[in-house]
Amino acid sequence: MGKNDQIFVIAKRESLPKVFTLMGKEEKPLEKIMILGGGKIGRGLAQRLESKAEVTLVEMDREKSLKIASQLKKTTVYQADATEIDLLAKEGLLHMDALIAVTPYDETNILSCLLAKHFGMEKTIALINKQTYLPLLPVIGIDSTVNIHIATASAILRFIRRGDILSAAALHGIDAEVIEFEIGQTSKITKKPLKDLGLPKGSLIAAVVRGREVFIPDGNSSLEPNDKVIVFALPAAVQAVEKRFS
Repeated sequence: MGKNDQIFVIAKRESLPKVFTLMGKEEKPLEKIMILGGGKIGRGLAQRLESKAEVTLVEMDREKSLKIASQLKKTTVYQADATEIDLLAKEGLLHMDALIAVTPYDETNILSCLLAKHFGMEKTIALINKQTYLPLLPVIGIDSTVNIHIATASAILRFIRRGDILSAAALHGIDAEVIEFEIGQTSKITKKPLKDLGLPKGSLIAAVVRGREVFIPDGNSSLEPNDKVIVFALPAAVQAVEKRFS
């Protein structure tokens, strides 16, 4: 691997701190979070996060901000323009651990996150609708992005895939997929160790869930009926992978 490579890791929850350390990243708890945008996504995030962190939500529309304030129990709600950085600073932006910008406007979300990074914000997340912006954002310093079209595409993938597929997702920024299969009772794939299955080139069994146990398999591992298998696959291998597990 080289500097600035983007990698995808699958790991047990208890192993994540070691993974972050290995990658030179420090996992810090986010105790104070500011959300820009009081739409459906912003309100939903605040509801989920307010029991775990100190949440501030900023909404430009006065009536909407009052309504949101009456709906949320612990979240502090302000009426303000998401790009008025001086005002946001007065409302505690400079003391936040993370900024999540989910207004309807890509440019507002990008600008807000850039300004927050300029002031030393630890973590910034931007909702982006235009996929053409996505490759640029890590370069200019925005930590994470959420794209509705990619999320929708991942949901659709499950319904157009064949075989005993539980879920499928497109990986952000690259042309690859993660597919979760369930091994059937009569599947022939349980008869041999993984090294003898002849899996398609460009595919990898990344993890196996067996009951309450999760493990990373090696070539000598074997699959059993009812196992849930997580597979990484490049586009050229997807069809063959589906056929192999169907």
